[in-house]
Amino acid sequence: MKKRILIAVFAMIISVTIIVLSGFDKTTMEPIDNGPYESYAGVRFLAKKVPNERVLTIDGNKILLKYDSTINTADKMPEDREDKYGTYDEYVDDEGNIYSFLHNTNLLCGILNLGINKQYADSISEDTARNIAELYLNEVLGVDAFKKYTYDSIIYDEGFERYILKYYYPLGNMKTDDEIYITIDNFGNIISLSALNLNKYAEITIDTYDIEKTEGNGMNYLSNLDNSNVEIQDIFISMDYKGRLTLTYIYTFANNEISQAERYDTILIKK
Repeated sequence: MKKRILIAVFAMIISVTIIVLSGFDKTTMEPIDNGPYESYAGVRFLAKKVPNERVLTIDGNKILLKYDSTINTADKMPEDREDKYGTYDEYVDDEGNIYSFLHNTNLLCGILNLGINKQYADSISEDTARNIAELYLNEVLGVDAFKKYTYDSIIYDEGFERYILKYYYPLGNMKTDDEIYITIDNFGNIISLSALNLNKYAEITIDTYDIEKTEGNGMNYLSNLDNSNVEIQDIFISMDYKGRLTLTYIYTFANNEISQAERYDTILIKK
């Protein structure tokens, strides 16, 4: 999906445009600069209580990371939400590669590799790309953690000559927005890893009946929406800022008189 691909390339996290928070006076945060803002999504700040350095071990190699800044991608700041998802502490290594950790935790949620060397002399196949991806994810996330995720898809971006693979965490009989995207170039190099909601639902259980009942209510709502034919693009479990599970629908209208832009609605999953 278009929404997912944007996430996969770090559209929000690795942003060259810094939106700053004007007049922010929380004791644990220091704005990089002051200026106008419209929402808290995109706010970048310096967090005072995060480690200045980390040591990350990948494939047996220890990497020294230095704190750069923290970015908020949610509508609310972390102290106004039930969890920290949507806020990430960014670190860089000596080569300028970027590592994103869930705010004030040791949970690695993203990597952007900027220094790339060819791993293979010739272009790799889809099967090889998937093998590389899963070996890497087992190393970075851990075998026990990664085996809980379900393989979803692989696409090849001809323009950038790279593969984008997607995995998701299921809850009940439904996928969630805990998704892993890993991008691998034509020569087998890991370009990026994006797992912004990693482990978000690991401690949650839900009855399949509650999901199915909510899904039915959602379909009834959408079928009556503007008396138009609705084409469902995606359905997945998400969570609102109060920590409540919701079912999110992404859809378009089949009616040519209505905009074909993707829309979304969320419905609270009631137990």
